[in-house]
Amino acid sequence: GITETTVHVTYRPLTQADLNSPGSVIGLPIPDLQIYILDPHLQPTAIGVPGELHISGAGLARGYLNRPELTFNKFIPNPFVNLGWDSDNPKSKLQTLKSDRLYKTGDLARYLPDGNIEYLGRVDNQVKIRGFRIELGEIETTLMQQATVRETVVTVHKDADNHKSLIAYVVQEPDSEISTNALRQFLKAKLPDYMVPATFVVLDNLPLTSHGKVDYRALPASDSTRSELAAAFVAPRTLEEELLADIWAAVLNLEQVGIYDNFFELGGDSIRSIQVIAKAKEVGLDFQLQQFFQHQTIYELARSISQTEGHSLSTPKTTAFSLISNEERRKLPEEVEDAYPLATLQAGMLFHSEYSPETAVYHDVFSYYLKAQFEPDALHQAIQQVVNCHPMLRTSFALTGFKEPLQRVHQTVEVPLPIADLRHLSNAEQELALTAWIEAEKQRHFDWSQPPLLRFQIHHRTEDTFNITLSFHHAIFDGWSVASLMTELFQHYLSRLGREIAIQPLPTITFRDFVALERVTLESEEYRQYWLETLNDITTLALPRWPASYWSVQPGQTGTLEVPISASVSDGLKQLARTASVPIKSVLLAAHLKVLSVLGNQTDILTGLVGNGRIEETEGERVLGLFLNTLPFRLTLQGGTWIDLVQETFKTERAALPYLRFPLAEIQRMLGRQALFETAFNFTHFHVYQGVLGFKEIEPLGKQSFERTNFTLLTNFSLDLLSKQVNLMLAYDAGELAEEQVRAISGYYTEALTAMATEPSEPYERHSLLSLSEQQKLLTEWNNTGADYPQYQCVHQLFEAQVQRTPAAIAVEFEGQRLSYAELNRKANQLAHHLQTFGIKPEV
Repeated sequence: GITETTVHVTYRPLTQADLNSPGSVIGLPIPDLQIYILDPHLQPTAIGVPGELHISGAGLARGYLNRPELTFNKFIPNPFVNLGWDSDNPKSKLQTLKSDRLYKTGDLARYLPDGNIEYLGRVDNQVKIRGFRIELGEIETTLMQQATVRETVVTVHKDADNHKSLIAYVVQEPDSEISTNALRQFLKAKLPDYMVPATFVVLDNLPLTSHGKVDYRALPASDSTRSELAAAFVAPRTLEEELLADIWAAVLNLEQVGIYDNFFELGGDSIRSIQVIAKAKEVGLDFQLQQFFQHQTIYELARSISQTEGHSLSTPKTTAFSLISNEERRKLPEEVEDAYPLATLQAGMLFHSEYSPETAVYHDVFSYYLKAQFEPDALHQAIQQVVNCHPMLRTSFALTGFKEPLQRVHQTVEVPLPIADLRHLSNAEQELALTAWIEAEKQRHFDWSQPPLLRFQIHHRTEDTFNITLSFHHAIFDGWSVASLMTELFQHYLSRLGREIAIQPLPTITFRDFVALERVTLESEEYRQYWLETLNDITTLALPRWPASYWSVQPGQTGTLEVPISASVSDGLKQLARTASVPIKSVLLAAHLKVLSVLGNQTDILTGLVGNGRIEETEGERVLGLFLNTLPFRLTLQGGTWIDLVQETFKTERAALPYLRFPLAEIQRMLGRQALFETAFNFTHFHVYQGVLGFKEIEPLGKQSFERTNFTLLTNFSLDLLSKQVNLMLAYDAGELAEEQVRAISGYYTEALTAMATEPSEPYERHSLLSLSEQQKLLTEWNNTGADYPQYQCVHQLFEAQVQRTPAAIAVEFEGQRLSYAELNRKANQLAHHLQTFGIKPEV
């Protein structure tokens, strides 16, 4: 309840589930009040998206006594007073809402899918630390789930250098022992790392004001003693360890630091990391930020420093074996014709594959259903010819045994072509057999040390139809490389069947050249400075999560949802691109940014932008390899027309182009973050397939693919090769986002794309992107708080009617005494009769 709305606002019958729930669900508005959860533009936020709670209705106060300025700021005009829909005519307006004012509560809340409201804390209780927007109340709510915690508050502490960190003050339950390490591990299991307090302070009681609220000013400052950590204290033993321990203690304002203490558990962050590196250089200890984030204890870091050797920079002008030493080359087998280090993204993919071998992470499967003449020998020869032409198809990985992991190109590699004859099965049975094979194939792992790291399979379906399936590990090539490979393969196949086709010469550059260029990029101080400045003071956009009851699968399982886009909208989007003089990709990226703005209720948007870093040389597009890089794309939506947003998006993307080869993993290490974003945008137009589609000898009948996404939400736009229409596919982590929620998100994309195509000159900030049905639900159905109330009965008559209905129910409770409705009615009648004996009557 809120005083400004005559005490009460919402109600909810409590159940055992509420007591066990970590959230604070406050229910529905009471009769005669309406609740609106709005963004800063007073637009309704989507279901599940936090916003400020606004209240309208008969219970609103007139304002604050003798405080006109505060009244003006808190009691504002109701923008929905004349808006709505008629249930019989969705395009018409609804009944006019009665109250013409809203009260801005300053409370943060969100609508749940069932119409209940979840309270999230105060708007002014949100803080921003290292770019992450944190709701302190969420940490407090989670801490209260610990059985040993009776009360808790979480605050932000600023040190002398203005560095922010979280402090949790906890009061333990009687007869219990609180372990701060146990609390830290408990929170780590339920919250992101950036929401785990750096310091825990145990108190006997929380200090309170005279009004019974927490007195934050009276909370004790955290001391500078070493926090209780997972590792027991072990003193430094070497000179390097002593120097590092002294530096850490000085930077972190601690009395002592053990050699097994984790820097980030002690309260360290990216800024403090830089301070440590600078102070270490002053005493002769030289190491890089990348080393620091990899070795997070003094013990590991000291060993890393002592083992570090200098190295010279490579240049993009490369030849076989030029990126490794002669010593390393002598270790290689004679049949290896080239070897060079891994690209950064390759190393990351292989690490995750090794870390989770039981999953199909980065194992991609593409199956093409074709109508064409089937000659297995000619097809096998075509496959072998392509393998002979492209080094990446003859590559294996040596993850150990060298100074760093290498990829080795073998002189000859034989690729088998197994054939499954399905001609005796019906079409439905063939589909089931193919699906079963793909599921089994996903579980077949690749041996990195043995080429090839790809497999082909044929499923022969009729005399002139078959499926050719390509299975490979993503570390050897990207989507464009797949399209280029299959196009070249079919060209060789048709050539062997007698079709005259001009076969292009081999590219003069290799994937080795890309690796060399990436290494030069990593040494560029200009590139580092660009990304540090671009991502300064970022606010990470966290997607809203619906309650766990809406999904049941484990995190990591990928779901997909195709979002239909009409031909008229697609044409309108391409026209908008022409009007704004930008590529269609920029139009679609702008729509993505607007949707994220709605989902995050913020205007400073950071998302991943999937791009490629292919070398800009002749035939560079035909080189097979993994050229992908997902870079941070940041844009502030400042308002304007859709055309303005599209042009601003293109301008921002163009400014980042020179820096697109700088690896994302290195950016994350520089900023001291595990992840910068959980959404990404990808646009593909594999027009290389047109090199095959023009031949009548091959007719594509269908395609199946299996890919995993490591993002919570990946937005895949593409242009259809035949229709030239825009397509949209949403891939999502089905353990994080419910299918119903993703369907709602797909509706926001549909609304944004439609508005852009039909009203490109309209201000985009006016579009909430909520569908009519969702707006009706938020503004009307869930605010339908009217209740029958007898117009011509007095209060005492209504009370006596209640006595008849529930005579034994508790009516009042005070200082341990209770009265039922029947008892209260009897005592009230006794008092009334007694007063009448003194001549008291109405108006006297």
